[in-house]
Amino acid sequence: MLVTTSINERPILAHSFKMAMKACIVPTTLSLLAFITVLIVVMSNSHVRRLTYPYTYHFFFYSPALAPFVVGIIVVSAAMCAIAIFSFIFNKDAVTVFFSLGLSRKQLFMTRYLAGLFMSIAPIIIFMLLTFLVNFQRAGAVRELTIAASYLLLGFMIVSVAAFSITCLLCTCCGTVSEGILLSISGLGGMSLLLLGLNHLMKLLLWGNPYGQFSEFYSPVTESLLHHSTAINPLLFFLQDAITFSRLELGNLISFTLPVLLSRLQGALLFTWLAVSILLTMLALKVFTRRKVEIAGIAGASRFISLISTFIPTFFAFTFVAASADHLVSRTLAFIIATIAGVLVYALTEIAFRKLPFRTNHFKLASVVSLCMLCVIILSTGGLGFTSRVPALHEIEHVSISYVGSPDYRFLKSDEDFVRYHAGSMGDWYSFATDIKYADTADIPKVLAVHQSIIKYGNQPVTQTNRVESPLHHTIDREICIKYKLKDGGELVRYYPTTTVHNLIQVLRLDDTNTIRNKINASLEYEHNASFVIGDIYLTDIFYASDFKYQPDKDTRSRLLEALRVDIAQETSEQRYFPKQAALGVIVFCGPLGARTREDRYGIFDLSSTKFFITEDYTETIAFLKEENLFQHFAIRDELTAMEVGRYLLHPQFQLRDAKHHYFRSFTLNDSRRFNVEANSAMTISDPAEQEEILSRIRTNYFAAEGGYVVRVHFNGKVPTYLFLPEKDAPDFVKNM
Repeated sequence: MLVTTSINERPILAHSFKMAMKACIVPTTLSLLAFITVLIVVMSNSHVRRLTYPYTYHFFFYSPALAPFVVGIIVVSAAMCAIAIFSFIFNKDAVTVFFSLGLSRKQLFMTRYLAGLFMSIAPIIIFMLLTFLVNFQRAGAVRELTIAASYLLLGFMIVSVAAFSITCLLCTCCGTVSEGILLSISGLGGMSLLLLGLNHLMKLLLWGNPYGQFSEFYSPVTESLLHHSTAINPLLFFLQDAITFSRLELGNLISFTLPVLLSRLQGALLFTWLAVSILLTMLALKVFTRRKVEIAGIAGASRFISLISTFIPTFFAFTFVAASADHLVSRTLAFIIATIAGVLVYALTEIAFRKLPFRTNHFKLASVVSLCMLCVIILSTGGLGFTSRVPALHEIEHVSISYVGSPDYRFLKSDEDFVRYHAGSMGDWYSFATDIKYADTADIPKVLAVHQSIIKYGNQPVTQTNRVESPLHHTIDREICIKYKLKDGGELVRYYPTTTVHNLIQVLRLDDTNTIRNKINASLEYEHNASFVIGDIYLTDIFYASDFKYQPDKDTRSRLLEALRVDIAQETSEQRYFPKQAALGVIVFCGPLGARTREDRYGIFDLSSTKFFITEDYTETIAFLKEENLFQHFAIRDELTAMEVGRYLLHPQFQLRDAKHHYFRSFTLNDSRRFNVEANSAMTISDPAEQEEILSRIRTNYFAAEGGYVVRVHFNGKVPTYLFLPEKDAPDFVKNM
């Protein structure tokens, strides 16, 4: 009897399977066409056709930017197939017919599930087979190609299985098509939307947040919350591998050997997701078998599911609008606008559930808005201790903090320090960022003191004026990044996009630590820098009006470097960044590009040159210069013809962004845009007495964050020279201009 029943059921099972396959024809066909389009575009790309590397394979991208697009095709296709095969449960008449076919609910679920899964995977198999054959025909085959193709096929199939299983489970919980679509979007993309939204708020409200922040050099400080969660995200768990294995270059230029290839396979992650998908399928089967026929066509039968489906898009809209509007209006107004936007999205999702959004279930709207506000309150008040967290001294193995000191010591970097260097587009203003590692037990407490001071001041808006009334409360746009390596293997990172002038000066004082002194000392070793060994040496007055090319022998050059090294090793941060008077002269070691001509708009020396401003504190260097009869070349021989003074711009415009470092060093430049001063503040100084008084107070090198004035001087037939006049030393006629 059992056998007869089984035989009689086979046609019905086959019919159910075929009907489910027919329901998936449209999404399957669309995904296959999309895959073939990608294949045609990539293989016909001129870069791919001209490729000369031996054994180069392109599976489906020539650009990593296409990776999300391809993974998106797989996820959307799988979700559409799942909705298509279970669309009958949203219609009371259809569900009655299907449940009376003579199949158990378990049999009905499994036949339709397997049919839909097959239709979602079939385009992937066809596509990967085509790409394998195209690459085999064009460049031959090796084991690496077979392994990579097989791994990509397995990964994409599991992505499809996961998306399909999640959507099947969610559809079995819904009563209408619109609810099923909305809940599927929330289930597949909900984690991404929630983490993106939370990260928006963290960047806006959480002082010290490093997640998703980008430095001035457009490099990530720490990856975003979304990136940190890719392993548990159904949309992203295979995305990075898809990028990695989409193109293999196995020739002489890039080593992608078999051991390297095998080491990058994440089999455990894929099979974990496969196991999760099986569990979700079993759960969907259980929900399907217990589903009430009466909920067909009725949205919102489950209050919890309805709340989640509504909260996710509302929260994301709220956070996105708040983050976008914050740059345009006040923060309070930004959150008011964001709340309105969130309520509008809430209304749209409720309408999708065929409900009147403001006439039913007022508690639900209050709950959604309250959850959004709760996140704002928690983050605004320190993120449950996140903002105030500073490791104890005994927990720290070493700590790194942004170096804001002299750019001339950028050559000191060792493998243990992280360097971001960017040559500026104008003059001697150029940005660089270095995170110096402090492991000395005498130095770490000084870094901790700086960090605690930054936390104490808190997140304050940038002070818009260029006159610094109080360094303690004047905030400027200057990033500070602090990274702790803990003894337990953990890491704690904090990023501060702004800081006060007072705190910035405290970071400068770290130049007096053993760590920085040792690094600066090592940077001036004779063999360390090409410009020290073979670069041209120029001696010039502080205005670069007349220079002398010095050509010593190797031993004499070494003696000069040793004298400079001794003087700089004894120099304090106060002497280096806040000298009491202008330098006596300048020694320049030209970089690989050599000295520029005076007609060049950048002035006399290029950006790779290393300048030493010789003050009275450089006793060893002065003694060497006098001994070699070189000190005379510091004398000013040319006549001043014009002078202009303007207030130093603490908040440079975009094209002057490189000036944000604030360590002013005199330079020459034949470009009026480089006159980095406040609009309408420039004044011509014609009185010789006033010119003389200003020249007696200027600085050649000075940390300008405390405010002051840029002085532009002209000599006959020379490129203009720019110097700095500190606010505290400026004459009254300059302050009152």
